Amino acid sequence: DPRAARVDFVPSAPNSTGRRSALARWLTNPSNPLVARVYVNRLWQQHFGVGLVATTSDFGRLGEKPSHPALLDWLANEFIVNGWSTKHIQKLILNSATFRQSAHAYSRKRAMSRDPKNRLLWRFPTRRLKAEQVRDAMLAASNELDPAIGGPSVDAKTPRRTVYTKQIRNRRDPLLDAFDLPYYFKSESERNETTTATQALLMLNGEWVLKRAEAFAKDLLALESTGTDERIDLSFQRSYGRQASHAELSAAKTFLAEQTERAGGSPFQQAQLAAWTDYCHALLNSNEFLYVD
Repeated sequence: DPRAARVDFVPSAPNSTGRRSALARWLTNPSNPLVARVYVNRLWQQHFGVGLVATTSDFGRLGEKPSHPALLDWLANEFIVNGWSTKHIQKLILNSATFRQSAHAYSRKRAMSRDPKNRLLWRFPTRRLKAEQVRDAMLAASNELDPAIGGPSVDAKTPRRTVYTKQIRNRRDPLLDAFDLPYYFKSESERNETTTATQALLMLNGEWVLKRAEAFAKDLLALESTGTDERIDLSFQRSYGRQASHAELSAAKTFLAEQTERAGGSPFQQAQLAAWTDYCHALLNSNEFLYVD
């Protein structure tokens, strides 16, 4: 019972009542497991989309019961006895067999009939990349992403990671806004994950996305000693983290040849760049790029 973790008010500084330090000691008291449960549940939600307790901001009677109560308690205890180390809990989750599952299960029909919401985690839940991840993934694929850590916030037009870009209340970034970036001036326990026509139109026609596709194409074409097959393989590795299959390689080569031929009136290098830009644009718009399996 958290109420059993009584802490005396001991001033820790001159002119202090000691109330904040008393609150901190109560929150982190080993006999008060509530904070640890809420914290590890939020970490679980970040990786699986839904926490062990689905109502992450309500652990009371009106909230949902945990899908795996013993696991929640075990993770909370691990968190406490390991010095409240977030890194320790993250490592446990990421190395677990549950996290390393595929989204494609063999006995899907039977499992769907028993657990359609996948609350028992019989497969990895397919999830779309978060807004910041969509932007960063495109910059990484085009080889533009600046991996520097720290420093002042920058304009969103720069290739820094999204965590370092300025967030202006009355002028939100169109890409991040379309992909459900929450408002920073209020607390959000979980993000919306919508699928809208606005997202598709922005990915197809948005100026920033088209520039990333062109930069992607230019970077691949700049590899002078590399053939078409190797460039296609490299584009798959950057976009999907895997090599292209024989069928995908053949389809990509056919597409590039057709697009180059369509621009036959243009100089060859210009026609080649246009074809590869269209190809890279298609990769960035694919489900495999935008969703995690």
